[in-house]
Amino acid sequence: MDVNEALAPAVTLKRIMFYIFFIFGCFLIFSSIVFSRQVTNLLKNLTSTLKSALDEISHKKNTINTINVELRRRLHDCEALSKQIRISEEYIKNIIDSISSGLIAIDKSLRITYCNDFVKNFTTEKKIQINANLYKSFSILKNKEIKKRIENTINNKGPFFIEKIPVTLDGHNTILSVAGFPIKSIDEIIGATLLINDITEQEKMYSQMADYEKLSALSQLALGAAHEINNPLLGITSFIELMLEEERDVEKKTKAKEVLDSAYRISETIRGLLNFARPTPPKFTKISLNKLISETISFLQHQPLFKKIKIEKNLSEAVPQITADVNQIRQVFINIFINAAQAMSNSGTLKIITNKVKFEDLIEIRVIDTGIGISENDLKKVFEPFFTTKKGEGTGLGLSISYSYIKNHSGAIKIQSKVTKGTEVIIHLPIRQEAKVQSEVIE
Repeated sequence: MDVNEALAPAVTLKRIMFYIFFIFGCFLIFSSIVFSRQVTNLLKNLTSTLKSALDEISHKKNTINTINVELRRRLHDCEALSKQIRISEEYIKNIIDSISSGLIAIDKSLRITYCNDFVKNFTTEKKIQINANLYKSFSILKNKEIKKRIENTINNKGPFFIEKIPVTLDGHNTILSVAGFPIKSIDEIIGATLLINDITEQEKMYSQMADYEKLSALSQLALGAAHEINNPLLGITSFIELMLEEERDVEKKTKAKEVLDSAYRISETIRGLLNFARPTPPKFTKISLNKLISETISFLQHQPLFKKIKIEKNLSEAVPQITADVNQIRQVFINIFINAAQAMSNSGTLKIITNKVKFEDLIEIRVIDTGIGISENDLKKVFEPFFTTKKGEGTGLGLSISYSYIKNHSGAIKIQSKVTKGTEVIIHLPIRQEAKVQSEVIE
């Protein structure tokens, strides 16, 4: 067997293997081409999808950015608006707190929902609790009439106003005015706002104004009467004085003397009337009150009325000189000291105390006696002309004139008294009178 024959099977096998590998290679190439195309198409689709997704994401990002910008703008606007609201709330609160009236807001259960700072003047509570009961925090509102009006307002019966109602505040008699207004939410009453004012001083001022008007009318009447009486009285006294000089009959002379004494008393009353109705304008100079009081006491204590009266002086060295009319103030002291001595029936203790009022340019003079005192009813009339508790004695003009003189000095005078316990007269006088002196110079 030759070599070719021997290798024939191997050659055949080689060919077969070649064809097999060739076919397999072609299959692989074809498969690769097909797979690559599929992969390429898939990648193209993925790329397209991804691009669309990226475009959509970019669009949404832009939208989100736009929304974020708008949100930031709106947030800034909200912060600005919130700040403006806070400023407005603070401004309104400051306005409400600055008013000199107590303001309280309550709900329908009478629970406090708001109150301003001034309302603390109407309660003894150190701190007013929100949601606390109205009447527990403000006992002055427990007044039957006030409670009734508040309940009516909450029950949709409209606002109310109590012009003047007396209450007790921290142990003191106080006059209040109280107003109430319903608080509405849509068409429903949800509470009430209460406005409280202390009108005690205002009522005192009205009372003083009424007194001034009455005193003014009495002054005009007194002035006219004084002139009408004084002229004929002058003729009467002159005639009696002349008659006394010429009369030799003792009995007639005694009678004439009694008539003349009566005429002098009438003349004294008329002078009091004239001083009351047409007081001399004060002539202001620098005076020492302590010295003036001591001089007045020295003058009076030798009078029979003061013989059995113990006089105690507590004159503070801190009292400076004041600007005043020495004659008018001396007359005030004389009137008050004599009244005190008469109230003690020539026996008792008279105390005179002077002090400078702390933190004010005022001097306080207190005159205290241990006399019979003045009833509450009479105490209201002591400054009225011709009023006197000493029946048949005096003209009843002393305190009226004193009141007028003190007012001339822009001062104040008040009297406190209890029957059988004694009386205290309190006078406040300003240290300076510059404004008044200037006005008189201008006139």
